[in-house]
Amino acid sequence: MEVTIQSLSEVSREVEITATTEDLAPHFDKAYQEHRKKIEIRGFRKGKAPLDIIKKLYGDLIENESLNEIATEMYRKAVKEKELKPIGEPVLIDMDYKRGESFRCKIQYDIRPTITVKQYKGIEVEKSIHAVTDNEIEKEIIRLQRVNAIMEEAVETSGLRTMEGVRLEEAVSGTLNASVDRMSIFYIIKKFLIKINCFLFII
Repeated sequence: MEVTIQSLSEVSREVEITATTEDLAPHFDKAYQEHRKKIEIRGFRKGKAPLDIIKKLYGDLIENESLNEIATEMYRKAVKEKELKPIGEPVLIDMDYKRGESFRCKIQYDIRPTITVKQYKGIEVEKSIHAVTDNEIEKEIIRLQRVNAIMEEAVETSGLRTMEGVRLEEAVSGTLNASVDRMSIFYIIKKFLIKINCFLFII
């Protein structure tokens, strides 16, 4: 087996593999044995037909079907013998074979680029400083409340005017303390409505 490596770019290589008929023989023998088990020829039991007849009838088909696998095996052998260091999946770009002659294929593969670290000490970098606003803090608190919220069965009350009900009435009538913001009113209403359905939304 002859292996030639060509550099296409800093990160791409092409390997050309040429195999003689002697190199191909064990691969084809294996392929014939595998196909022999499945081939049915009149006058012979399944899997018992002579190899000479199988080669005469199906030789071209069997050998050509096995070329992709042969190319893969030879590529792996070349990688090991030549100590190549490919990355990613190789690509078979060309293949040439005529029965009874040598086999040639070309495979492209990528390699890791060579990175040269230049002078980096002393480089000034601007650092972005973000001032967190009260609004952002409030939004994050609300988000955490929703994420960590749990559902629990509501505790029945003896009267209709529960604390939630009183505060809801105050919110609707406009008599709710001015210190209670709109978001608080929203959660009071939400909590009240959920409690009506016999569940309490714990915040």
